[in-house]
Amino acid sequence: MTLRRLSRAELLKALYVGVQSHDHGGLECPVCGRRVDWPAGDVPPGPCCLHGEREVRAWLRAHPAPDPWFPDERTSAPPADVVGVRLALPEDHAARKAIPLCTGALDYFPAAIAAVAELSRIGNEQHNPGEPMHHARGKSSDHADCIVRHLLDRGQVYEVTIAGKVHRVRHSVAVAWRALALAQEELEREEGAPLARGAKAAP
Repeated sequence: MTLRRLSRAELLKALYVGVQSHDHGGLECPVCGRRVDWPAGDVPPGPCCLHGEREVRAWLRAHPAPDPWFPDERTSAPPADVVGVRLALPEDHAARKAIPLCTGALDYFPAAIAAVAELSRIGNEQHNPGEPMHHARGKSSDHADCIVRHLLDRGQVYEVTIAGKVHRVRHSVAVAWRALALAQEELEREEGAPLARGAKAAP
């Protein structure tokens, strides 16, 4: 029996969303070449085969899709029972609704998120004067070291002077900004998340 290799979209869907399995006995895992034998019914998110999740992610990094928003480089459209996965948010309706962006982030940290947004504005005026808001990643990328330096001075305030105006910034807010930058870039690099809309990649 000839096995059909799982597409990248199917592999992503299996790993991050889960699948509705019917008769998948004729599929081959692209990571290890094994036959995929999913049980019938709902299969929870996870690797499609006997290898570990780390191996799947390593394979995905080694086989990037040309368009991360529709991650299947082999076909113009995924199979009928497969929904492509956006790694910023899954396209599957139930999976999207399960991520509490407002109640789990904005409602938890409203003042902190507002302060991080203000720091982005200040940073843009400082590093990209006269340009639309964007994160110019090539100008400062040592996020881990910056986090620790700001953490040492948590509870304190530093000043940034731009065009004669003094802006007061809390070191703890700078920690949060750098932590988000570190996480975003790691998710893009390690998990295949799309480049953030407001970011410009380092040259």
